[in-house]
Amino acid sequence: MGCGRKPDPEPKVLGPYRDNERDKWTYAIVINGVRSWYRGRKGGSRQEIEAEIEGARQELLMPVDKTVSDAIEAYAADLEKNTSRVTAQATKAALLFLRRFAGELLARNLADRHVVKFLATMDQPIVSANRRNAKPLSMATKRSYFLTLTRASTWWHRHHFMPRDFVAEYLARRVEPLPWLTKAGSKQMNRGKAQLRNLGEARRYMEQALARPTAEERVAAALPLLTGVSSGELLHIQAGAVDFEAGVIHVRSSETDDEDNDDIGWSVKTCHRVRAVTIPDQLRDDIAELIEGLQPMQLLFRAIDDNTRLGVRADWKRKDAPRAPNWLRSVVKRVCRDAGVRMVCPHGLRATHASLRASVVDEAVSRIGDALGHADHGKTAAAHYVGVQPTVPVLKLMAG
Repeated sequence: MGCGRKPDPEPKVLGPYRDNERDKWTYAIVINGVRSWYRGRKGGSRQEIEAEIEGARQELLMPVDKTVSDAIEAYAADLEKNTSRVTAQATKAALLFLRRFAGELLARNLADRHVVKFLATMDQPIVSANRRNAKPLSMATKRSYFLTLTRASTWWHRHHFMPRDFVAEYLARRVEPLPWLTKAGSKQMNRGKAQLRNLGEARRYMEQALARPTAEERVAAALPLLTGVSSGELLHIQAGAVDFEAGVIHVRSSETDDEDNDDIGWSVKTCHRVRAVTIPDQLRDDIAELIEGLQPMQLLFRAIDDNTRLGVRADWKRKDAPRAPNWLRSVVKRVCRDAGVRMVCPHGLRATHASLRASVVDEAVSRIGDALGHADHGKTAAAHYVGVQPTVPVLKLMAG
């Protein structure tokens, strides 16, 4: 008979600990020697956090009999609390492929065959809401979605939605690794979004972008190419973030003064995304027109109140809701079509901006990465942006 100590199945609490500088409580709950629950909470009294811990303990002691849909919602809610709403929404989108065929299945019954079906579902062409023809997912998207499933499986196991980490077990038994998880597969993976092919295309695109009928469309079409802002950053620019005196737009999380909707603010992906981009001379008057009469917290790109028109979010009735990403994509595609250039998406314009900066002044990739708001000082820019599509040397970024 072994002399080792048998793990205690009773949940053990570590903490709570208070970080006075960040005004945040943290604690962990451990079962069988494994930390299976972690929470961070901002503000509140010790009595409140202890009550929350006790509720979590009791929840862990109860047998979980939840569906896959329940598990997905719980995981997304935890991400939204501890990371951001943007991350939570992206996670739910990635796990949609699992929900489609296993949403009503009990989470504890997930097994190898469901991983196989998840992979098969990702291989099928997808028809999106704004696209008539089915389009297959890129290898990069498949990799991202599968890694999301992997993280979710680990979280579900630790939080007792299932008795085992079913994805980890599948990978351990798989003879051949998934191609896009290997080093060789990563090199062959599609590197970044399609970009405008060269300076000539960039100039033709800009000519048509500045010829759009409204200031809103002109700014939306041209700003990603001229500054490298992302779609989310563009659609959440508030009037107060525009500083004409300094000549910059502050890229930062948006705030709200709507007391009835305290969850409608938007957060940048990381703290590195907080930065200032120069206001292009070509768009100065248009941006001034957009912010005229707006309060500091109001968005430049606001949803209209006619939900039959393209680009309106499902939540358009919210106060100051932003335009939908589909609206921005449609504007960019119309400009590409009218200019007779390669069809790109808004993120492709962001990538084109990076490539042109590298070829205009031979700017260091690390500086370009910082300008785009990447946390790795150029590694992401080098892998997915700069030089992905060859560009000719340019004298000046879209002169005129």
